[in-house]
Amino acid sequence: MAPALMPLLYASRNYGYPDSHDTEEIRVTAYSVADAKNRLPSLIDKALAGEQVIITRRGKPVVELRPASRPAALATGTHEWLRARTLARPSSGLSSVEILDLMYESRED
Repeated sequence: MAPALMPLLYASRNYGYPDSHDTEEIRVTAYSVADAKNRLPSLIDKALAGEQVIITRRGKPVVELRPASRPAALATGTHEWLRARTLARPSSGLSSVEILDLMYESRED
């Protein structure tokens, strides 16, 4: 069974917001669950190539294949920056335990 070709959509990556500035054309192709089961490796390749692949059940879209987003890399130098900022902060001269003791003593009064 041939895949049902859906029309080219404008701004289909705008998550339903009509005023998106992303006007990139995206090719959308729909496949039934049975057809997708037989062609899964090729559908994954199409999704990785940028095509929007929709899997339908009884003619209704149920799954969208798209590349997994990579986790953002940790910012370099963050730990060093935080450590330097902590050391540059003026000290109150009290430890956290002493501060908590003062807070609890003031509530008892």
